[in-house]
Amino acid sequence: MLLYTWESKEWYETGRVRQVDSCYQDGGIGQLFVDNPAGVQEYINTCLSRGLTAIPADKHATSPVYLAATAGLRMLQIDNGVGVSEILSNVSEVFDNSGLKHRPGDVKVITGQQEGVSAWVAINYLTETLGKRTATLGALDLGGASTQIALEIGTENVGRDKVTLRLYGQEYNVTADSYLCHGVEQLILRHQVSLLEGVEPAETVTVENPCRAGGQTSETSVSQLQNQCTSTAFLPNFQNVTVLGTANAALCTEQLRKVISAEYCKATFLNAGNCIEELPPTRLNGTEFLAFSTFYYIASGFNVTDGTGSEEFIAKVNDVCAFSEETLNATYFPEVGDKYKQDMCYEGIYMYLLFNEVYSFTPEEWAGTKYVDKINDTSVGWALGFMIENTNVIPMQRARPLLPVGWFVTLSLLFIILIGVSLWLAISALKYNGIGSNINQTQPLYGALA
Repeated sequence: MLLYTWESKEWYETGRVRQVDSCYQDGGIGQLFVDNPAGVQEYINTCLSRGLTAIPADKHATSPVYLAATAGLRMLQIDNGVGVSEILSNVSEVFDNSGLKHRPGDVKVITGQQEGVSAWVAINYLTETLGKRTATLGALDLGGASTQIALEIGTENVGRDKVTLRLYGQEYNVTADSYLCHGVEQLILRHQVSLLEGVEPAETVTVENPCRAGGQTSETSVSQLQNQCTSTAFLPNFQNVTVLGTANAALCTEQLRKVISAEYCKATFLNAGNCIEELPPTRLNGTEFLAFSTFYYIASGFNVTDGTGSEEFIAKVNDVCAFSEETLNATYFPEVGDKYKQDMCYEGIYMYLLFNEVYSFTPEEWAGTKYVDKINDTSVGWALGFMIENTNVIPMQRARPLLPVGWFVTLSLLFIILIGVSLWLAISALKYNGIGSNINQTQPLYGALA
């Protein structure tokens, strides 16, 4: 849950937004309640009660509340649309009884494109680039189940899917690409499944994983690996898997490159529509990007600051990928819990491949990327953009925003259910707490809101 407030101070005739509270729950509602949809009500009420306390009682009836479900429920919709509908219906019932402003359609699963466009609106709103004759910023978002890239494009980008927005008297053509099953959690699972390809089926098998620390062993079952993103023809032939880490950065890079390739994805995974198509380099048009969510935590974990180039980044990642389990746990990043360090090699190499080979970043685009978590105490992410669009703080269909009259305070309670992503972000925030404190969370270069 994220709670926002607006005051009568205006910027381009629109009230400034301020985040005043947040509340996170472990797990995603799709994972927790697909077999018990009614159970989601207690889960939602945990954060809802906190929000109701924070909002003045006389503002409840005019404070809109939303639930926007993202990649986790998009995954679940692949084979259980009825279950998703039942979960959302139970959430709506909670909101109907809350006393807050709730309308039909305010509880929904949003598309990957909507998620990406909302992130673009949010970062350009917070950095005050909208309504000015200046270049806008691109948005890079990485979660547990999906990843998004969104940016403004010119008229020369013929054939690109785009959304046309009318903001602050100007028109913006925004394109957003979202890749389901390519969040970092699902990427790791897909890679682990790929290690079983060609292995002789048995009740228990052992495979080597170059993306894990040397000497590290772990046990997993096929039921823990199988989901809508990882289904393959060969996976049901296995039951239990022992994974042995071999700490080989070059081989890890080679294997992850294969797993995210469109050719391998389409040939291997049964839901082959969820594959990454490479983007032509010219579409980036030299855009400067803000990278947030898990990208921010990865940068913080490797102590990567703004201006870091690709070679320096991958050198830091390769150092970590070469560690034995003992060395990693004993000497590296003492602030990070041992059980969270095991994914650092995965995360770093995947981020490198996305930037370098999928998005085809130039050296200048690498160095120009800023890693942010908050701007002026407001969390950076798609949630703010979604809220702005849905509460008409920035009217999408008008040539100029609505003019606030007199003193007013509008409070909007926005439930953000990052299905399969919420747990990842919550854990990552704890996991990297205290690391990378030299990362600029507020970017004065972009005119952070006061």
